Amino acid sequence: MEGFCKSWEPCGVSGGGCCQKKLYGGQPSIGICMQCPERDPGKVELTVRQTEKPVGGLLSKAVSYIKAEASALISSITDDKVERRLEACSQCPDLLRSANPKEFGWCKSCGCGKGARAELSVKAKMPAATCPRNKWP
Repeated sequence: MEGFCKSWEPCGVSGGGCCQKKLYGGQPSIGICMQCPERDPGKVELTVRQTEKPVGGLLSKAVSYIKAEASALISSITDDKVERRLEACSQCPDLLRSANPKEFGWCKSCGCGKGARAELSVKAKMPAATCPRNKWP
């Protein structure tokens, strides 16, 4: 993970590292680091290597999730493309609408569940996220 933030450095913390800005107790997990609004990204190079085929659907979903989250950290997509993605979702029978007007809803087909990061208005902004029904342009 070295190189994804100028303030992060490895320090032997399992699943995390040390924050030179002393945020989140100074030793946040990598997941917390990635969500930090003060993250000061340096030059980021992301390489995902798959040495063997994933065993079962869970591992494959985990790899897809990591790629989607990482893509949102290093690049973005236009608001127009986000709108086109959400328009495709709004007409899909697998859309599970949210009762909360601030949320768009979730996809019943992808298997991500109803977590905050799985909410479609969040996923639609992730460049590497895909539609399981191939409806996203």
